[in-house]
Amino acid sequence: MGAYHTIDLVLNQPFTLVKDHWDLIAFERLDLACDASKTADVAVLIMQEGLAHICLLTSCMTVTRARIEQNIPRKRKGIVAQHDKGMEKFYETVMQAFLRHIRFE
Repeated sequence: MGAYHTIDLVLNQPFTLVKDHWDLIAFERLDLACDASKTADVAVLIMQEGLAHICLLTSCMTVTRARIEQNIPRKRKGIVAQHDKGMEKFYETVMQAFLRHIRFE
């Protein structure tokens, strides 16, 4: 009782955590630690034409939640409709990803 242990975890290496009795507080701590969207201080949307990153900033890390990359047709002399349509589709894709990955609670 009251003992603490330290373990080094390696990125992309699976590990198993075993405990005989899990109480509600332990489950809540694990859930909070595993989901960066619950502890994020700031949501960030970084965009340029055809590329967007959706990130979460916590006190100790930055988590990239989505990377959206889409080809946008170039503007041509006198014909900008395809470019505008491509930009609208890109913005819609970014908005849907943002709503899917960011909690507003």
